[in-house]
Amino acid sequence: MLKIQTTPFRLGWNVQNARLEKSAIPKDSLDMSITKPELEIKTTPPKLSIDQSECRAEEGLKNRERFMRDNVEFSKRMVSEAIDRIVSDGNSMLQIESGIDVIPEQAEQSFSKFEHEFGLGFIPQSKPIIDVQRGSVDIKLNRGDVEIHNAPKPLEQGQYTAGRVEFFVKQYNSINISFQPDNKFSMKI
Repeated sequence: MLKIQTTPFRLGWNVQNARLEKSAIPKDSLDMSITKPELEIKTTPPKLSIDQSECRAEEGLKNRERFMRDNVEFSKRMVSEAIDRIVSDGNSMLQIESGIDVIPEQAEQSFSKFEHEFGLGFIPQSKPIIDVQRGSVDIKLNRGDVEIHNAPKPLEQGQYTAGRVEFFVKQYNSINISFQPDNKFSMKI
């Protein structure tokens, strides 16, 4: 019987990590002061005003103030004309003694007021008053700022131990071959 026995190769290693021994690592101080930027926008909106009161008044659509003003003017004119007519009639009545009969003439004048003249006209005859005030935009930028104050601290002394790796053989490889004759083995040629 043939017997073969093997032993594998084994490698071993020892690892020592690197070390830094120090009491404490100082931290640098970092101070920042920030001034935020600001954007100021001031706007004045544009204004458009359209005054159509004169156009509407010509059509007969008057506001209260215009209606009252026109009626007051009309009333003053009518009162003035009535006073003028009464004074004129009174003055002409004074001439009755001269033999002139003024009453038919006064009657004719009173009825002649009712005659009207007709004409063709278009309304409104006046234009609307349009007023435009321009708007404006004022932009002001206040710049921001970032100030950094860095104060590094001095380094402290410490002890550094370098790391290392050691290799060694735990077991060498080997092969053992042995032969033991057996009585049961026969060979015939």
